[in-house]
Amino acid sequence: MTNDEVTIDLVKQILRSEKNKDTIYQLFKEQYPELDKKILTYKLVQARKIALDEFRISLADQNKKERDYWQPFLEKNRWMFCLSYFVLLDENRIDLWDTADYLFESEDGFIDIVEIKHPHIEFWQKDSIGDYKKYRNFLQHSEELKGAIIQAVNYIFQIEKKFSNPDWCRKNNCETPVKPKCTVIFGRSDIWKIEEKTALRLLNDSLHGIKVITFDHLYNRASKVLNSLEKES
Repeated sequence: MTNDEVTIDLVKQILRSEKNKDTIYQLFKEQYPELDKKILTYKLVQARKIALDEFRISLADQNKKERDYWQPFLEKNRWMFCLSYFVLLDENRIDLWDTADYLFESEDGFIDIVEIKHPHIEFWQKDSIGDYKKYRNFLQHSEELKGAIIQAVNYIFQIEKKFSNPDWCRKNNCETPVKPKCTVIFGRSDIWKIEEKTALRLLNDSLHGIKVITFDHLYNRASKVLNSLEKES
């Protein structure tokens, strides 16, 4: 056996020992102060890899519904939204008729909304033979997406009215109730080419306080977050 193999075998024997576990752990912490962080980061990376793999597999499953699967899954894995969204507020009911999927507090203390739809809804309008419908040579987004955008506009309007209620703001620790934004997660873009990407860019440019992304965009964003974290482990 090489020296490295002997060392590894010896360490494994020590770690398998049921005696003096706390003492052994403390010794490792003293000798390798960065070890604690590396172990925690490693465990976090492994857990997030499992979640990301589940995300990838679930994208192909048309039977997984918004409220039964996607909303609980993404609530559990809020890290996938990156650092822009990290505190889930206590209340997601906006008024008697409207309930947003998630109200988040962004890192700068403002309230943002995330509306989660379904990956298997047509993003662009299509004709009877499956070709894109166009208006003056531009792609038209689907009626379902139009409805989601109108819903997002209403959410923003209702939230802005909530800001005048000091009890609501106090309950949700909302100290900076200014111009909420809404992210709509809708459809897929895994096979998009430049035409579809350009059309989405133009669509988002035309919206105010609303951004539309696809489930694939969110998956890619989460992959980048995980890759960055993995470099630290």
